[in-house]
Amino acid sequence: MKLKKSFLLLCFLSCTLLLTNYLDLFDSCDKNQLINSSNRIINPHVYNYTLNSLVCGENKGKNLLLISLVCISPQNFDQRQLIRETWANISLFKSIRVVFLVGLPSNKTINDLLVLEKEKYNDIVQENFIDTYYNLTLKTIMGLKWVSEFCPMAKFTLKIDDDVVVNTPELIKYLQTLSYTENYYMGSLQKNARVRRNKESKWKMTYDEYQPKCYVPYHQGPAYILSTDMTGILFNLSQYNPLFKLEDVFMGMLISQTEANVFQIKEKYFLDSEYSLYYAKKLNRKNNFKLFAFTQHQDFRDIWNIFYNLSL
Repeated sequence: MKLKKSFLLLCFLSCTLLLTNYLDLFDSCDKNQLINSSNRIINPHVYNYTLNSLVCGENKGKNLLLISLVCISPQNFDQRQLIRETWANISLFKSIRVVFLVGLPSNKTINDLLVLEKEKYNDIVQENFIDTYYNLTLKTIMGLKWVSEFCPMAKFTLKIDDDVVVNTPELIKYLQTLSYTENYYMGSLQKNARVRRNKESKWKMTYDEYQPKCYVPYHQGPAYILSTDMTGILFNLSQYNPLFKLEDVFMGMLISQTEANVFQIKEKYFLDSEYSLYYAKKLNRKNNFKLFAFTQHQDFRDIWNIFYNLSL
């Protein structure tokens, strides 16, 4: 009998501890998420265009449904060409345009080749900061600035990484059905995302950099959509906030300072790059609802071919 009581007491204490930790987890995530915005400019964007594109034309995108900003490394020449031939093929999709966002490479030869590539395709935008992974936030700020200056009349802006395949036919149809084209932020929403302190993590964050246990809500960086009216607002806000090295989290911080409508469409993503091709093969014309596929390089064209053929 005593053993049974002891066992029940142990179970009760264990459950109480687990529940306390569980509630503490969500309590810590819902409160004290740090946003150090200022009432004065503390992060001026002091960089200048070294390569620019007028791909949206003199009317600044008035007839465009979508302008896509592809964050990509300068040396990824083949990947840019692959994107031009697949989901960003403007001969197939007249209502979209794409620009590739790059910083300065450390190798002058690569930059010389970039200049030639830009002259041929007129779709590369570059500013004079060094292109590194942790300058991805700068690259996105550059993209916001560029759209607000050179393509503000396009209805929507897609920020995307170079390893994501877009189901362009379905995305166009989806955007055309939306009744709202302003004050809009859409993607794969992350809520209560825990800050990683592991020194080995690509996304590690020290307490000096960010103290709370969790981030503000944000859409995953590889692919999210803004109504284009938001680009100028967010670019302006970025100058009143300290630069944050995780680009998608930084965007969430800026969005939290606006009255943007935040839409969750995680169900429209293939999020696991290792299995995207496997699941893409299971799509059919009646079940073709995915808009984005995070993918491995060797699967990129195959996934695109599936998306495109389903639209025919």
